Amino acid sequence: MHARVDSQTCQSSGRCIRDAPDVFEWDDDPLARARSAATHADPERLTAIARNCPAMAIVLMDDAGNEIDPFDAE
Repeated sequence: MHARVDSQTCQSSGRCIRDAPDVFEWDDDPLARARSAATHADPERLTAIARNCPAMAIVLMDDAGNEIDPFDAE
């Protein structure tokens, strides 16, 4: 599983960065973006962070490129 941030949806709350600064960072706008480490993060941790995003801007993807609903992920 890996994560990306939808820049059109991100509201810059910073929760993802606060909760996982090793996985997320600010870009130049400042909007959140996933670091390359997001591909190596624990799936349970990514799911919890995606659920905590107030804008639902964190998109989880499986290894085949399919989007994962964080509320259906186990």
